[in-house]
Amino acid sequence: MCSEASPRLRPHIARFTGGHQPRSLTQHAEIAALNLLPEGITPRQLRHTSLVVIRPKYSQKLRRTRMLCAKPCRECAQIIHQLGIKLVVYSSEDTLHRRTPEELLTDSVPSSGTEWLTRR
Repeated sequence: MCSEASPRLRPHIARFTGGHQPRSLTQHAEIAALNLLPEGITPRQLRHTSLVVIRPKYSQKLRRTRMLCAKPCRECAQIIHQLGIKLVVYSSEDTLHRRTPEELLTDSVPSSGTEWLTRR
């Protein structure tokens, strides 16, 4: 669901982050998924939520679907951590990885859009 749609969190989700919004130029799949959460979601429900982010791509050469890197960027990892999400599962090189938000924060890197913004 990564797209050029608004990268902003919807108000019912942003209230759990103290209004903190991602600095991304495009909407990342994590933000799109979080924005689909129901308006009545509670912090307790978020603490029991696992977020799954995969990036499938069919390879004509291999004649199969591969799982490409969908590791959340630093901005998304910060939002996920602030929301208290329990677990994140993401794809990378045909493997699924399970990480807590704390683990994601330690080794996440800025998105290319965030790097571009900081160079300006």
